[in-house]
Amino acid sequence: IDIGGVLTREGDPAYRGSLDEWDSTWEATGAFDAITKIVQVFGPENVFIVSKVRPGGNMHRRMEQWLHETVDFCKETGVRKENINFVRFVDGPEGKGAASALLGLSYFVDDRIDVLRSLWEDSAGNVKNLIERHQGLLIHFAKGGYGSAPPHVDYGSIGPSMRRFYHGVPNWAGVLAQLNAGLSGPPAAKKHLLVPASAEELRNKPVRYPPNSSVARAQRELPPWARGQTQMRVVQSPTAWRATSAQAPARDNAALQRTDGGRPKLVLKPRTDKAAEDAAQQPPQHQLRPTSPTVAFPARVLSPSAGVRRVSLTTLTSPTGVRQVTLRQPQVTSPTALRGHSAQPAAVATEAGSRPRLNLKPRDPRLGPV
Repeated sequence: IDIGGVLTREGDPAYRGSLDEWDSTWEATGAFDAITKIVQVFGPENVFIVSKVRPGGNMHRRMEQWLHETVDFCKETGVRKENINFVRFVDGPEGKGAASALLGLSYFVDDRIDVLRSLWEDSAGNVKNLIERHQGLLIHFAKGGYGSAPPHVDYGSIGPSMRRFYHGVPNWAGVLAQLNAGLSGPPAAKKHLLVPASAEELRNKPVRYPPNSSVARAQRELPPWARGQTQMRVVQSPTAWRATSAQAPARDNAALQRTDGGRPKLVLKPRTDKAAEDAAQQPPQHQLRPTSPTVAFPARVLSPSAGVRRVSLTTLTSPTGVRQVTLRQPQVTSPTALRGHSAQPAAVATEAGSRPRLNLKPRDPRLGPV
């Protein structure tokens, strides 16, 4: 039995699931139910899955995940896990014909006519003699199994000997009908089990999702609005041992309080005089008062080259009788302040033609020779 397009709904336009995360609705209609009944008729040791896919590739991993993690195919159908085989090519030494010859298979369900042809006539390995000996079947499955008509095929491309065992079917109900009509030997004793399930039974199957898909996570974890009143878990700070570095200092009369129902409410404190509160918290200080007139000693004004600046001295007496001297330094004057009006722009006069003329003032003799 093939996987892609046979076990799955590949190409079904009615499929509404995710193409990236296959869920159980990716199963072709009635596939697992039909395979379960085939296992009961032929025995679990005689039913094999043979699919063409690159081993170790992305599609191989997705198939393995879907079969074993999402839908639990082996438990659901009874197929043994060691009976699931993947081949690299359609034909040739690593094709389906050579693999089927090694397994000794005689009944086949596949959605590709070139695969069925390679099973019959591949020179690297085929099962033509096994099919003829056991009166097997080459069942051509319509891709996806979602329609009601068998797949279209050019019968001119099928040899007369192969045509005797070739049958086209639209879905898994058609597969069970062909097996029921064509079985011979010991399996024919249980062919009454090959009855397709009703549409009601198939419709009531629960949907299963990949374990790590977004839908599965949403089912395990309820959304925030469905969790009800839950307490937030407090994560201990790694720096909690550093005294109060992890938490703010506690206050007896916190502004943020909660109601009886647990909802936060804002409680406003009574208004206080900030200036009076600050003054009450500060310790008393002695204020200095002058007991004698302020004595100022102005310094002599020297030239800027002397490097001496004007200093004012003020003497105050504290209540304890200790004199304190305060030095007050005035603003430093500009070095060019002694140049009179040299920093001022010169007056501009105009000539008879209304052209501007620069009128230079006489040089200040205090500036020395040029």
